[in-house]
Amino acid sequence: MHQKKEILLIRHGRPASEHNFRLSSAGFSNWVRNYNRAVLHQHSLPRCQRNLSQHYIMASKLRRAQLSAARYTHHPITEINALLNEMQIPRYRLPLKIKAWSWVYLNRLLWFGGRPGPFESYLHARQRIYRAANLLEVRAQQHSKICVFAHALTNRFLVRYLQALGWKVTEKDHRYWGVIRLEK
Repeated sequence: MHQKKEILLIRHGRPASEHNFRLSSAGFSNWVRNYNRAVLHQHSLPRCQRNLSQHYIMASKLRRAQLSAARYTHHPITEINALLNEMQIPRYRLPLKIKAWSWVYLNRLLWFGGRPGPFESYLHARQRIYRAANLLEVRAQQHSKICVFAHALTNRFLVRYLQALGWKVTEKDHRYWGVIRLEK
């Protein structure tokens, strides 16, 4: 009988730079850069915290994921891996002035549709997340409990790919600090 395995995917806390002002295309590019470098909002705290003392703790290379791990648990991150980074927020130059999150959704729609740009393509991002899911599968062979501090879209794709590898979702929360729990 094999030991039950668990993967926890925890979305990072709310970044301090997250605002929703009206921006031009250039302003949105700056917004994305600030979002990627941001510390966590001082009032962003996990709704509930789990004991991760038995978990192999991983995080993406992005600052908000690593700061979230430090705020969530006093246990150190065991592995930082760029495969777990968020799927980049694309930035197309469009003659618009709209709210920051409208830019995110509009740019993602164009990106999902295959529009190229000077950033990771949707195809390459999906391939990277697929490799990340396979990495988690390998880590689960070595460690029965894994906790990953990552990002919203990355976590959604990780779930899809892990389910294809036989993992079952037993809990799902996509909000900031939300936990997605998978078992095998």
